[in-house]
Amino acid sequence: MRKLIFTILFMVSAWGVWCQKPAGGSTMDTTMVLQMNSQSNALIDKNTTQALSIAEAALKLSQNIRYTRGEIMSYNNIGWAYYRRNEFTKSFDNSLKALKLNEEIGDIKQRGVSYMNIAAVYNGQNNFSKSIEYFLLALQLSKELADTLTISRALNNIAYTYLKDKKLDEALKFANQANEVIRQHQSPSSYTLRMLGDIWLAKGNKQLAKQYFEKSYAEAVQLNNNFLIITNLNRLGKVAALNNDAASSLQYFQQAIAIGEPQGFRDELDQAYLGAANAFHALKMDTSAFTTLKKYQVLHDSIYNETTIKKIAELQAVYENERKETEISFLKKQQAADSKTLTKQRQLTGLLVAGVFLLIATASIYYLRDKDKRQANAALERRQLELDKKNKAIEKQREELTVLTQELQATSLLKDKVFSIIAHDLRSPLASLSGTMYLLDKDAISMDEFLQIRFHLNKQLHALNSTLENLLHWSKSQIEGNSTIDKKQIELKTIADNAVNLLQGNAEQKQIQIHNQIEAGAQAMADADHIDIVVRNLLSNAIKFTPNGGQITLTSEELINNQIKVTIADTGLGIENDSIEKLFTVNNHFTRYGTNREKGTGIGLLVCKEFIEKNDGTIGATSTVGKGSNFYFILPQV
Repeated sequence: MRKLIFTILFMVSAWGVWCQKPAGGSTMDTTMVLQMNSQSNALIDKNTTQALSIAEAALKLSQNIRYTRGEIMSYNNIGWAYYRRNEFTKSFDNSLKALKLNEEIGDIKQRGVSYMNIAAVYNGQNNFSKSIEYFLLALQLSKELADTLTISRALNNIAYTYLKDKKLDEALKFANQANEVIRQHQSPSSYTLRMLGDIWLAKGNKQLAKQYFEKSYAEAVQLNNNFLIITNLNRLGKVAALNNDAASSLQYFQQAIAIGEPQGFRDELDQAYLGAANAFHALKMDTSAFTTLKKYQVLHDSIYNETTIKKIAELQAVYENERKETEISFLKKQQAADSKTLTKQRQLTGLLVAGVFLLIATASIYYLRDKDKRQANAALERRQLELDKKNKAIEKQREELTVLTQELQATSLLKDKVFSIIAHDLRSPLASLSGTMYLLDKDAISMDEFLQIRFHLNKQLHALNSTLENLLHWSKSQIEGNSTIDKKQIELKTIADNAVNLLQGNAEQKQIQIHNQIEAGAQAMADADHIDIVVRNLLSNAIKFTPNGGQITLTSEELINNQIKVTIADTGLGIENDSIEKLFTVNNHFTRYGTNREKGTGIGLLVCKEFIEKNDGTIGATSTVGKGSNFYFILPQV
């Protein structure tokens, strides 16, 4: 008994040592990871480029020594650094990686950091309810740990979210709570002072707001916190502009630009450029105003495109949660099936043992009672039949499990395609509309110029709305498992005209001429929405890979067996033969840059193949490198 107790204590002790030391790494390695992450965290608001580089190096070292806690800290620091750079998709992705790894070790502090990062991304896309939800989760965890700094940070962020949602009284309540926590623990108060300034400015008290901004700025300078410095400079510049003090406003914004450009604070730099341009304009310095406004437009468009992508990040997060729930449901079904199978196997084993025992007993009295022997044999045969039936039932259950697994995989693939299609079909039109809408800002154009572009703008909005509606209908039917196709006689020239009109602006930018030579009256039996998406994808690709001044021609040709062939030919770059084989296959996902460095997702041709095949058609391509490509599809006419 004494030896047994000693053995158990030894095993527990060994287990504790193993848990404290990562596999493959020394104490010195883990200390290095912790120091690197601490340094990265301290630099995020001072030099994001350096902070990101250190965090990525810490991640690599953590992975090499298999130090899970170090990986989590590194992912969280990388996520926050990307958030400061306004790269929300990367921020969201790294925070999710930290959360998933944290399921293994349950680090409460790092889970709170992940929640803060995710809440900040939701805040950036104005999803205030989600942002508040995750900030409150982070606040609860920080209170469990009695972490004063994180408590005040969470309260500040909740106040900021309510401020953006224009709930000023709620914002002021949480900001005052943060200020009280900081006052009691004598912690740095720069963020809270800036938050109180924001709230009072929103309430219309410019004088009180300026006092808070100046106090926050002074403390930020002492802390060498570049992010706080630039944010306060932008706010002081805004207050000066509201007070019609253009000279002071310009000075503040120029100081912000000097800090923001080398540090990569894109969102704050965006505001500084715009504020400086307005100040130059007010001071009649039109050349400087125009130059600064151009810098603002380039940066603003970049941030806008990232904002569009980060909306997909929210969809991806919803999808990940849904997929996890599906997997859990599947595992529960599998566990129940396995349990049922095990129970039946035990029953069968018992029956088999009983049968063997009966056989032995019958054999021992064989010579005494021949009649009993025959009855025993008959009973054994019946049991064997029952055993065969139960074995078949088990096999059937295994087949059902296999089908469930395949259905789960198919569902996951369909959802992945839905997200990719939305990103692929909406990114370019939204960016185009952003550029057009900018012209309508603050007397940038005259009324005559506005009337000239109004028709074009309405046309773009109508086309974009139609595209979004078609994609959402298709994605909904895929997710709900509804594969019904609305096949009817469709006019191919009309569909092609719509696609040409939608993409004409893209072609004009590259001086590409599009000739729609599809025969009037050419018809096919197919789903109109599906073929509309196919034609737009193929035409968009042709524009992308055709150089400036090129030609694109759409033609139709009636084939035998009541079929019709539509071809979209371009004078573009062309494709190598071995690459053509990869265009329409999921396993060999293929994409490349266009002639003007246009980047695609590579999913468009996969969607085209799926839609054409659902409509009983075929799709293909021929190409000559340097001369151009012909993409075609064939559909039934009846």
